Amino acid sequence: MPIRTKRFITAALAVALASTTAAIAQVRRVPTVELSGAQFFNRCAYPQGPNGEKIAAACGMYVTGVADGLQAAGLACTGQRVAPQRLYAVSLGWIRNHWPAARNPAVVMISHGIENVYPCRAVNARVTNPAMDQAVRTFENVAMKEFVKACLAALLS
Repeated sequence: MPIRTKRFITAALAVALASTTAAIAQVRRVPTVELSGAQFFNRCAYPQGPNGEKIAAACGMYVTGVADGLQAAGLACTGQRVAPQRLYAVSLGWIRNHWPAARNPAVVMISHGIENVYPCRAVNARVTNPAMDQAVRTFENVAMKEFVKACLAALLS
């Protein structure tokens, strides 16, 4: 398996687990992969209550984790030039501007927004890897649990 693929899987898993674990420990109502784009927007665009700042921080970490995974896979090119606040604004803007599709999982909506606003040039295009392509499709279409299983299977194969 190519080193780049292993790095993506490791980075995606580490970011997803670290971000969600820390956020869940601090805030009860954090965004998860079960949320639709609409639910994510409603919770994250205008967080309210005494935990409003923590909810906003958890939402921002979630978006940053998605962006890091896309960057590692070569699907989006943000690098260090794009601030996390900008990624957060792009994600919320994409969901708002594509509201009819907001019933889709939040991770899919956020991914599409970041990929469209920060596409990679052809020279940065990812190398085709069928196992990794299947893992990405699983990530986009199924719950995170299934994505982690697919990544581990691709890593161990």
